[in-house]
Amino acid sequence: MTHTCSAAVTRLRDWHRYLSALRQRRLWAWSGNVCISAVKPLWQAFPAPHVWIGVEPPEALPPDVHFLTLKQARTQLGREVGTLVVDAREQFDADAFGAIAGALTGGGVAILLAAHTEGAADGLFDQWQQQVMAEDPCVLSIPEGGLAALPIPPALSVSPPSGAAAPSVETSVSRSAWQLAQQQAVTADQRQALEVLKGAPERAVTVLTAARGRGKSAVLGLAVAAWLQEGALETLWLTAPRAAAVEALFERVQCLCPGGRREGNRFQLGERVLQFIAPDALIHQLQDEDAALPELLLVDEAAALPLPFLRRWLSRCPHVVLSTTLHGYEGSAHGFTDYIQQLQQRRHGQSHAAGVLHYELLTPIRWAADDPLEALTARLLRLEAAPCPVLTNGALHIEAVGQTQLLAQPAVLDQVFGLLVQAHYRTSPSDLQTLLDHPALSLWTACVASDAGVPQVAAVVMAFDEGGLSDVLAQAVADGRRRPPGHLLPQTLALHTGNPEVARMRWRRITRIAVHPQCRRQGIGSQLLAHVHHASAQEGIDLLGVSFGGKPSTLAFWQHTGFTTVRVGLKDDTVTGERAVMMVRECCKSEVSVASLSGLFWSTFVVQLAFELAELSPIRVAALLRDRHKALPPIDGMERDALRRFGEEKAPLASVRSFLQRALLRYADAFTLEEVAVMAGVLLQGRSETWARTQLPQLTGKRAFEQWLRGKVALWARYSAC
Repeated sequence: MTHTCSAAVTRLRDWHRYLSALRQRRLWAWSGNVCISAVKPLWQAFPAPHVWIGVEPPEALPPDVHFLTLKQARTQLGREVGTLVVDAREQFDADAFGAIAGALTGGGVAILLAAHTEGAADGLFDQWQQQVMAEDPCVLSIPEGGLAALPIPPALSVSPPSGAAAPSVETSVSRSAWQLAQQQAVTADQRQALEVLKGAPERAVTVLTAARGRGKSAVLGLAVAAWLQEGALETLWLTAPRAAAVEALFERVQCLCPGGRREGNRFQLGERVLQFIAPDALIHQLQDEDAALPELLLVDEAAALPLPFLRRWLSRCPHVVLSTTLHGYEGSAHGFTDYIQQLQQRRHGQSHAAGVLHYELLTPIRWAADDPLEALTARLLRLEAAPCPVLTNGALHIEAVGQTQLLAQPAVLDQVFGLLVQAHYRTSPSDLQTLLDHPALSLWTACVASDAGVPQVAAVVMAFDEGGLSDVLAQAVADGRRRPPGHLLPQTLALHTGNPEVARMRWRRITRIAVHPQCRRQGIGSQLLAHVHHASAQEGIDLLGVSFGGKPSTLAFWQHTGFTTVRVGLKDDTVTGERAVMMVRECCKSEVSVASLSGLFWSTFVVQLAFELAELSPIRVAALLRDRHKALPPIDGMERDALRRFGEEKAPLASVRSFLQRALLRYADAFTLEEVAVMAGVLLQGRSETWARTQLPQLTGKRAFEQWLRGKVALWARYSAC
């Protein structure tokens, strides 16, 4: 046994020298029952740190090997490790693998432990994983003899690439702070990024993006140190999804600014301060319009934060740097890039804004440019998946697509997944696992035939079956005693209506709908939804539903396709930062109708607007009210008389407010969305007339708003008489 271990260490040291010379990393697959003692030679031959990730820590794990749960592994941005063992014998987590693989440095090895042997995969994603790994000549399957039986590494046939030497820390006062930062930069990429950050004008938004291992955090640390040493900025605020995500940045700043002092999440150099503030606390702090603002706000891992947070910070802070890692580990590369493009379009031509400066770091630092593990990870997790660049003209064919069909047609899988990524700001590698393996998933595509024989995907809908709970479980859900996962709509609505029948019904929840950019605003999404509705009715589904962040344009789309609002969330969604809106459409006649769910919602919603939903954006309230009038009878004679008296200046606002509220519910479609938003803010949410005047710049003077409202109410009175 000792001889075998010694032989394994020797062979592994050969591999470490070989990979270090190339600055490359490798993935080795190991199937079967692998014990800790069999892996120990790896830790003796390769340098630390060593990490093992899995569902549970294995017995007898050496103290110098750090164990991470799957959840912990997803948060390892900025960390570097020498070896990695991914224990996937119980569960392979695509998000965890994608995140932790980026922490492995050049010269390192990742070992993937799998319970199955080749050709015996359990799920479709496992089959996909095996297929991708089998096609990669750099993936090594560890033989039955274990690490001692590894083949001899190939001889180097070319001169190994030179490593990026770590610069020494210099604090000479003979150089400027930015010159020192440039000296510390490892690549030309990093030096150019520093020039962009240094030269960004006031009121500019600077965006720094990079795939894993490009030294983004190092660049930010160098820039922050230069800003602090230069003294041009006194207050720098830093935010990120977690304080741990910026620990490496703080450590670098400490190293480069030895004269400073760190206390927790605060670093001070003279009178200059770098302060970390959690995203929620920052939003709360900026609600005060008179609050002091930082001279510079840095947002790290911005793609992992809700878009409304970013919009708020950009609207309040004079100079913002957005930084994020691409490719889905902390959000969606495509989604964040799309947002930056939209931001550029909005700021273009604004006299008060200096535009958007976007720089992407491309050169890897932790490994060589031709690193096999990076390429394998991209293929395995479809990180570069994208829709078909250009669709040919032709008739649309709509059909349900099975998960086995996707596996059999990788080109179609790439198009579908690429469209789904574009449709949602937050898409992660685990969504690919869900797409291939989730038993409750249904998928429909609208495709155009192509000369190449591969269908071109123009649109896609993804949905999950929910509900159908047993009588006992349904009652427990309605009583608030159980919250079964995977049943968002029936669980939420059964709880808030107190009706267990809601959870017993069969639901289908649409989670994504995506249309190719070339085909948008042509009714294709509506056609696809109509097909999904018809197919669901044929399958005996009771209700088709959706839950989303309630933007007015999105609300209008779902209203147009026949869906009715049945709930608005009382708290901001953790992903979107907005109140979730639930809408449903009836497929089959059932004991609980859409009308009953909608009626119950509206009976509470109007009251909640003055309390729990007082902070809900009035423009979103207005969008919701647009669909309300259809379910209400016309106003009666007493209400009409109250409207007339107010319009003729014969009654004060306070005495007829309740009549105005009911009239607004009935006739919201008689005015523009912006006008309804102002009325809703004042009449339903208790906002002041001063606030109303800020929304309508044409109004000047104390009584201007009331006069404006009287004019609108006079139109209401005439409108209701028709």
